[in-house]
Formats: sequence, structure tokens, C-alpha cells
Amino acid sequence: MAWEKLEKALDNEISKYPNAQKVLTFLRTDNQVNYFLSMSNCVTVTRMGYNDHGKTHARITALNAMRALKLLNEKNIIPNLVSEFKTAEFGDSLEIVLFSAFLHDIGNSIIRQNHEVWGMVLVRELLNRFYEGKDELSERKKLMIMEGILCHMGQFVPSSIESKIIALADGCDMESGRARIPYSKGKKDIHSLSALGVTKLRLKPGKKKPIKVDILLNSSSGVFQIEEVLIKKIKGVQFEDYVEISAFIESRNETIKYLVD
Repeated sequence: MAWEKLEKALDNEISKYPNAQKVLTFLRTDNQVNYFLSMSNCVTVTRMGYNDHGKTHARITALNAMRALKLLNEKNIIPNLVSEFKTAEFGDSLEIVLFSAFLHDIGNSIIRQNHEVWGMVLVRELLNRFYEGKDELSERKKLMIMEGILCHMGQFVPSSIESKIIALADGCDMESGRARIPYSKGKKDIHSLSALGVTKLRLKPGKKKPIKVDILLNSSSGVFQIEEVLIKKIKGVQFEDYVEISAFIESRNETIKYLVD
């Protein structure tokens, strides 16, 4: 997705939520946030030849997370913060998924191994600065943001819907543009080749489950991204009851459907 289009899409998702707008402004302009994201790409892309883990991936994941939360809301599935904290509103949960999705990969700025743990450590300073002097609701938001970051790889099982969404949103950033840098540098492994096989991905209302991940593939290589990355993340955070997947392979004129049971 082009940068300008991506930024506009983020603005549109939070247009009715002033607090989320403040969060996005902070994430876009804070020097430390941008240093973390820049260094994350240095470690993963420049040094290791991996796909994008920086500013663009942060924005796409945040956009996916907010759209997924809204799809659940349309089906009257109430986020945990709203159901558990009497003064919380939907916009507060939107704020959580925006923060945690945008910053989920900053632990890569230190090291790739167990980066979700290091990301949880790094984010605490940012959250304390943003929510300085705030109330109990803000303290709960901090903890849930940390949970989303810690659990996005599917190695730990979160207890909140807000945090489960982050793993889904992260796994959904699989369109071909994410793999162009490592591929252009000569890294032609299954991860880069399969990512190049994904033309388009959209989140829509599902028929059998609340969220449908609709994927267009230009080759069957993209199936690896679905089965070995996206579905594993969904199952890792026990989010199977909420997601169905449909993939159309153009080269074979074939549709594959997954209920992620």
C-alpha cells in the first residue's frame, strides 16, 4: 500500500475517536518510537535479510488491528476492557490495539530472538511517558498493550480479545510489497517467495465467523504464508473462533477456504 494511502486509511479509522487520534499523533512524531522502528528494520532487513519490520509494517498492522476490532464490534462481540471496566468505551479498546499493533515489533531493535519479550520491556518507557499522571483506566491500558506485544508471535496465549487481535493483524501483513527488499537483495527463500505470491489481502465480515480474511494469490506459493504464518499465529493465541480465511489462486483459478478449526 502506498505511504500516503496508508496514512489516510489510518486517519479514517480513528476519525471518530479523539483519544486514538492523540495516540496516532504520538506514534507518528515521537523520536524514540521512530528510532525503535528504524533500528528494527536495520536488524531484520539490513542485517538478516528478513521482510519489513519497520514503519510501514507498523502502520499496516495497526490498520489491520483496528479493522478487525471493528468487525467484532459489528457482531456485538465486546472487547475485554469495555466489558470489565465500567467507564471504558469502544474507543479505549481501539486505542489499545492501535498502540500495541504499531509497536509490536520494536523488540527487534535489540535482537530478533524473543523480540516480543524485549518489545514489552521497551514499550513500558513509552507508555509511562504518554500516560504520565493518568488514572486507573490508563494503567489498565498499559498492561493490555504490553500483553498484545508479548503475545503477537503466538508463543504466549493472551486472555483479552484486544491482544489476540494483534497476532491476527501481524500475520495479515503478507502482501508482496513486504518482501521486495530481501528479494531484491538476493534472498530467495520460501518466506520471500511466498510473500511475493500474495497480491492482496482484505478483512471483511465473515459468514460463518465474525472476521473473514480474503486473500488474492498470484501463485500457489502464497499458501505457505497462510498456513505456516497466519494460521499458526491465529491458533497460537486461540483466536480460531473468530476467523475464517478464503484464498483465491489466480494461476489455478482455484479457491481455498479455511475455517481455522
